[in-house]
Amino acid sequence: MFRLLFNDLLRKSRAVSDGVGSPALAFVPALTLASFWWGGEVALVAVALGLPLFIILAGYLPAPPRSLQRDVKDRPLDSIARLETALDQAVTHYVNGSKNSACVDLVVVPQPSPRQAAALGSRLKSSLRFGDVVAQRGQSTFTACIQATENLTDDSAWEIARRLQRAVARPVFAEGKSQAFQATVGYCTARNAPDVTASSVLEAAGRAAQAAQRQGVGILRSYEASMGGQTLHGSLVQEVQIALSNGQIHPWFQPQFDAKTGKLSGMEALVRWVHPAHGTVPPNEFLSAVRQAGQWDVMTDLMLNKSLDALVEMDRCGINVPTVGVNFAQDDLTDVNLPDRIAWALDRTGLNPDRLTVEVLESVVAGGTDGKVQENLKRISMLGCRIDLDDFGTGHASIASLRDYSLHRVKIDRSYIEEIDGDSNQKAMFETILMMANRLGFDTLAEGVETQDQLDVLRALGCGHVQGFGLAKPMPLMDLELWLADHATATKRKAANG
Repeated sequence: MFRLLFNDLLRKSRAVSDGVGSPALAFVPALTLASFWWGGEVALVAVALGLPLFIILAGYLPAPPRSLQRDVKDRPLDSIARLETALDQAVTHYVNGSKNSACVDLVVVPQPSPRQAAALGSRLKSSLRFGDVVAQRGQSTFTACIQATENLTDDSAWEIARRLQRAVARPVFAEGKSQAFQATVGYCTARNAPDVTASSVLEAAGRAAQAAQRQGVGILRSYEASMGGQTLHGSLVQEVQIALSNGQIHPWFQPQFDAKTGKLSGMEALVRWVHPAHGTVPPNEFLSAVRQAGQWDVMTDLMLNKSLDALVEMDRCGINVPTVGVNFAQDDLTDVNLPDRIAWALDRTGLNPDRLTVEVLESVVAGGTDGKVQENLKRISMLGCRIDLDDFGTGHASIASLRDYSLHRVKIDRSYIEEIDGDSNQKAMFETILMMANRLGFDTLAEGVETQDQLDVLRALGCGHVQGFGLAKPMPLMDLELWLADHATATKRKAANG
């Protein structure tokens, strides 16, 4: 019991010293005088000798075992994998909804120790919004992904980068000493990157940081075209039309499941380009190329028709897949002919309209001012199709705007799922979203489920459906058929064994 209390006290002292820095020591004189007033000379000596000793111990003693630590209110650094996922997601929002995003690279001097880096990372995270991501790349480099928003101008991106630079500049007290740091910063927005891909934005931010370093320590630079940076974009623009006509670009499918029963409840169609020279090209590497080549409508029709054809093939094989979700961007949803294109595709396959789920990014709905989007979604709903609001929680759509659209389900963004099995705040936020969805009559689906613990929590909370790499990865139609057959066999065997 004593060990638990001591470790808890030690952790709190570290949190204060690392989070606030040496300025907190300004209260020591007042504390010693107060002890003399209350307890006389004995109390004065005890505080004067004991407090410095305790601060030294807080800096030098090893951290308590994780099993003895309680929930900490600071925000730890994200993994590099999470950063890459966030950049992909941010650029996708920009491509599909014209919401700008940014990547910020900070090179810190002198090189921080692991404990100092953890304290700096916590500060950087606390300087940003929930959903923004900060990871440590290398011993002295931190990278932040600022999620997509319609209000992110070049000036506001500079202000965010400057705020992060100031957060680094405050002294860190760790390992028995106070250390001041400086950050040389480079940043780039999706709008200004040489190509609208996650790797391009990340590379451009790094080039801006390198340019700032050449000018000196503590410099802040934004990316400029003169800094260079090449991607596959140029060559892909030239090859898009051929790729669409010869089957290089086609849908892969990711299964979705009923959270309560575990049964297959649908699948989402995700566009993939299997390039003969470059292999599988990620969507964020080629979607802007498709748009620049003037082939966006062609790609949308291809995805729609091949996804419905996949359902027909599933039915022929006796595999029950209730619905397929197809993503539609803002360019699609402002086309007055979209409902007719969907109706024709459904009529061609003979499928009931409710077998098609139209997926719309929340950032598109959050724009709210384009009456064409609202009118098209109403017409699509009248056809009998389902409508899902994708990446819910990232686009800041108002409840009033949600009621204006004929939604069937909200797909809750993966950023609300990642730590739901260990973060009480994230769990509370997820519960709030579920409550709102239930009150508005929407079904729910949690995206990005990767572990059994996450799945258990989502089931306990009453989430409707789940989807994620921990359950099944996106795969081509042929692989999906084999996977579903194996899954059905495994499910029957599990039920038979009780």
